[in-house]
Amino acid sequence: MTDPQTIYSDFGEMMRQVVLPMHLAEPSHARLDSPRTDGNWDVLCRFRWKGTVWKVHFDSRYEPLLLAYYGWQFGLGDDVFVEAPMEKGVRLDITPSLAGVRPTSHRYLYLYRDETQR
Repeated sequence: MTDPQTIYSDFGEMMRQVVLPMHLAEPSHARLDSPRTDGNWDVLCRFRWKGTVWKVHFDSRYEPLLLAYYGWQFGLGDDVFVEAPMEKGVRLDITPSLAGVRPTSHRYLYLYRDETQR
C-alpha cells in the first residue's frame, strides 16, 4: 500500500502508480476502499495539480478518477479538473464537459486541497 504522505508529481503519475494498480487488483470494487460503503476520510495519497498539493480520500470511486485520467491522457491535461470552493477548503471536481458523460450526477470524487502543504 502507498504511503499517504507521498506526493506524486502530477495526477497522471498518481493514477499510474497508485489507483490503476489498485483497480486492476480488484476490478469489481467501485471505491478505492471497497467493500466499505460509509464515508472514509483516510488519505490514500497526494498529488500536485497546478502547483498545489491535493489529497485523495479513500471513499473516492474509480469511475470519476478513470474518466479524469482518460481525459488527462488524451488531450485535456490539467484541464480535467476545476476548483470548487467549500465552506472549509477547496475540492477538485471533474470539468463539466467530462461530468456530462457520467452515468450519475453524484460526484463520488473526494479530492481536497492539502492545506498543510501551502
